[in-house]
Amino acid sequence: LVALYHSDMLQRLRVLYDRSIRDGLTGLLNRRGATDAINKSLALHAASNAMLLVDINNLKMINDMRGHVTGDAAIARTAQAIRESIREGDECARMGGDEFVVFSPDCDADGAREIAQGILAKLSRQGIPLAGARFSVSIGIAVHDGASSDFARMYRDADAALNHAREDGKSRIGL
Repeated sequence: LVALYHSDMLQRLRVLYDRSIRDGLTGLLNRRGATDAINKSLALHAASNAMLLVDINNLKMINDMRGHVTGDAAIARTAQAIRESIREGDECARMGGDEFVVFSPDCDADGAREIAQGILAKLSRQGIPLAGARFSVSIGIAVHDGASSDFARMYRDADAALNHAREDGKSRIGL
């Protein structure tokens, strides 16, 4: 009886832990889960690593004009496009609101650009309209040597690249 109780409690703890590190809408890691997973990966990969920040352009306007159900659909479609574009072993997460992060260990700038182009291509081929709302993403890329980097530094550099992408126009990749 004690063993069954113990097993049940461990299962409940696993479920609660998983809920604490996952985004409810997309099933992706959340900020807490991403930070932990990426820092662990950085400790294991001393080669070149890439971080991509993916931002949905004008999500607030979509929410305001078409409603939050449509905005949630844009978020879910973006998450799916990211899942379909990353490599095995990459980490992806919804950082909050309209922002996603992809961490690609052992990946150089060309590999990161290929992932970003895959995301943009998948989203540009969306055949089902979202209540008449069109949406796009902008992507910033940072590539660092794993031995000299951490999550915060890579995130800051990818965010700066994302800002450059937005300045150049929508649906762009900044590096």
